[in-house]
Amino acid sequence: ALPESPEAFRWVAETHRDQGRHAEAAQAWQEALRLAPMHPDYRRELAAAWMEMKQFPEAQQITSQLLAAEPGAPDLNHLQGDLFLAQQLPEKAIPFLEKAVAAEPNALPLRASLARAYLLAGEAQKAVPHVNAALPLDSDGSLHFQLARAYQAAGKAAEARDAMAKYQQIQSRNRAQT
Repeated sequence: ALPESPEAFRWVAETHRDQGRHAEAAQAWQEALRLAPMHPDYRRELAAAWMEMKQFPEAQQITSQLLAAEPGAPDLNHLQGDLFLAQQLPEKAIPFLEKAVAAEPNALPLRASLARAYLLAGEAQKAVPHVNAALPLDSDGSLHFQLARAYQAAGKAAEARDAMAKYQQIQSRNRAQT
């Protein structure tokens, strides 16, 4: 019987987000924002929920507004870059992801996103160091597969074969575990 509060809606939204229920999370973030309209964390989270729901224009509107206030924020640049990547627009994603990586060079998810953007843009040589840096995140082999593609496009056949072999090892291990 407590009155509505942004914190209560935040708790509900985070619970839904953690359970992969992005539509319900977005709804709770909107309720939190109704009570605290300019709260930047709630707005970030709403944009992330909308991205998961593939509501890209809505998410980009929020991230663009937030970036206007915090142009160097690595998380916002990463989110904006990933929004463009999700829409297969790597050329638009790259500047945001480069800015995010420059601010946080040890953040492996940022490096993985930038590598994917470079690969989609046909810049395999630029992708290689970023894919290599992100390899510790590779639980399903997808990064090794990307690395093989990058090496192949860069004309490095031996390295491409090694990366593909590692990809196949990871895939075999995962199939055996399931």
